[in-house]
Amino acid sequence: MSNGIGTVQRVPIVVKGVEFSGDWQARHDLRLTATYGRTRGRTASAADQPLNLDLGARSQGPDKLLLGSQWAVAPAMSAQLSVSRYLPRDANAGKTSGTTSLEEHFSGYTLVDAALRWASPWGELGAGVENLLDRQYITYYSQANYSGTNDDYYAGRGRTLTLSWRRSF
Repeated sequence: MSNGIGTVQRVPIVVKGVEFSGDWQARHDLRLTATYGRTRGRTASAADQPLNLDLGARSQGPDKLLLGSQWAVAPAMSAQLSVSRYLPRDANAGKTSGTTSLEEHFSGYTLVDAALRWASPWGELGAGVENLLDRQYITYYSQANYSGTNDDYYAGRGRTLTLSWRRSF
């Protein structure tokens, strides 16, 4: 279309990443786990141009480190604790598209979750707490959003308690 409405501009995108994970059976009743993931993507500002822009928050997440532990408290009871660290990220510093800044800044945050499960005679009972420390944080997309408005700006969930019961028959 000559007016640009509905026109799709196709530009190359290259994404590279790594993920490392491992676990360690520290004792017969305790397992520790760790995972680290990182991606880096680049794209072009226009067709037939070099890859001169970092992929933004809409296309890739921040680097993250996940640490966990699973503990067999008793023969029918287990507990889990996990820590999720989303690492800071800055993209496209000083770059613009017309008058719009393409800069994205993310300061990172850390969340802690816990869960407890009990295999009872009535089924499996569970309790979990997300964001155990009730950390107030702004989500990755909100922090990295470069639109210059508050339309997509929102906080992450506060402490959340979940109770569950599961019975197989």
